Amino acid sequence: MMRLPTLGKAKHGLSCDAYGLQIHLWSESDFDWCATIFDGGQEMYFRFEEDNLTLAKLHILSQARSRAARRWKDRELPTEDGLLESWEPITFVED
Repeated sequence: MMRLPTLGKAKHGLSCDAYGLQIHLWSESDFDWCATIFDGGQEMYFRFEEDNLTLAKLHILSQARSRAARRWKDRELPTEDGLLESWEPITFVED
């Protein structure tokens, strides 16, 4: 008998392309958030606490903006609050 692989649980979150980076954000609970920033070939994972979705977006956008500012010192970068409406819904399967 052949066993089928176990699939991870589907999660819903948000995705945003900002500062030349791709950002994914999802909620683990009411105050616990997770995010990844894809920077070319590197993926950085973040876990943090915030009170609501808007603060979670600002938190991870700030991380991404800091990373981009270190990389592109001469580039003018938009503020985090200017990107609050740039998010798109995503669904992914977590292992």
